[in-house]
Amino acid sequence: MENAYSLVISFLDLPNCFLFLLLFWKGLKQTTGGEGNGESGFYSGDSFRYLQTNHPTEDKVKLFLRYGLSLERMEHTIDSMLKEFSTIYAFQNSGQSFRTVPELLSAMSKGFANMTAQTGAEYLLSKDISALAINELVATIDRVNYGQNTTMNAFATTVSMAGGQGGLWSVVGGNKQVCVGLLRLADVLLIHQIVESVERISTNGVVSYRINTSAGLSDEYNAVILAAPLQLMKISFQGFSKPPQAPPGSHYQRTVATFVKGEPRGDYIALGNLSEASYPDLVMTLENKSISFSSIGRNDPVTGEPTKGHSVWKVFSREPLSDAVLDAMFVKRVETVVKDWLAYPHYSPPDKMVPFVLDDRLFHTNAIEWAASAMEMSAIAGCNAALLTHDALKSSKHTRH
Repeated sequence: MENAYSLVISFLDLPNCFLFLLLFWKGLKQTTGGEGNGESGFYSGDSFRYLQTNHPTEDKVKLFLRYGLSLERMEHTIDSMLKEFSTIYAFQNSGQSFRTVPELLSAMSKGFANMTAQTGAEYLLSKDISALAINELVATIDRVNYGQNTTMNAFATTVSMAGGQGGLWSVVGGNKQVCVGLLRLADVLLIHQIVESVERISTNGVVSYRINTSAGLSDEYNAVILAAPLQLMKISFQGFSKPPQAPPGSHYQRTVATFVKGEPRGDYIALGNLSEASYPDLVMTLENKSISFSSIGRNDPVTGEPTKGHSVWKVFSREPLSDAVLDAMFVKRVETVVKDWLAYPHYSPPDKMVPFVLDDRLFHTNAIEWAASAMEMSAIAGCNAALLTHDALKSSKHTRH
């Protein structure tokens, strides 16, 4: 496609303090263009349970008549969660680090760690939110954000719900600018090589780590931070009494993002013969095996400017969509691009979580994903790894230089 488009969902409405600071430091700009900013609806497979209109008052009445006080209870649940979530920044600003994910979660709220051991549905039912609201409102949002439903852990579910309240945003030029900006800000040497092994070396009580790459590079370091999922990395660990490994059975959720520049077919989602301009900006789906996609949304380029000609539509699904399915979904397809990837953990609570500290000075950021996967969560884990590294090197009397 002639323009670049975002593969992932926009930033969820977490406090995002670290990411906002980066935007300020590097002069990056936000855009709220893209998915979810116009009309939306929940599609069941044969009809819409709810379809937004251009009349806000009418929409609010329809939502209240269907979901009642569950709407207010959901809002209160998320507001309370975000307030407690924000306390992590005071801990990290004071230099406090955490060795495990439950320890970090419990610092924010005593209940957060327990939320990772129960499903989102169980947790929300305990908050007097109706099964109807959970199965329609919450499950559809989970399918968009994580390709899963309310069988995810409750903490991940509430993080997902925070995005459903609105306030989604992206970075002009693409969300990858966040990572580019961090690298420039850190002024580090980036070595573009594949790591094959991490070797633990202990000499006279002094621990160090040798990194070996596929290109033959072999260097020794005082501390190492692993910033990739143990489930997906192909790195061998040598010299460890207990080599780091992913918990048995844990795996990542397959997500297929299909970008189509073309005209969607209204009658495929029971809306009859309607124009592309009238097609909802975001169609979310209920959990139904007969529905081949999780969501379809109008997707603007990372520049924030509208697409010329036909819109580009981003279709999320758990499996690749055949040409036959895509031809049924679209009246016309000018161009189709498919990105098939393992996007985030497949949650099945209670999931066993590896610690942040894998060895004396071997740290792991992606452990936090098993509580919830989001860019701000990764930023918090990165800050925690930096603090752990600082503490470890500062306290060590025997460090190689």
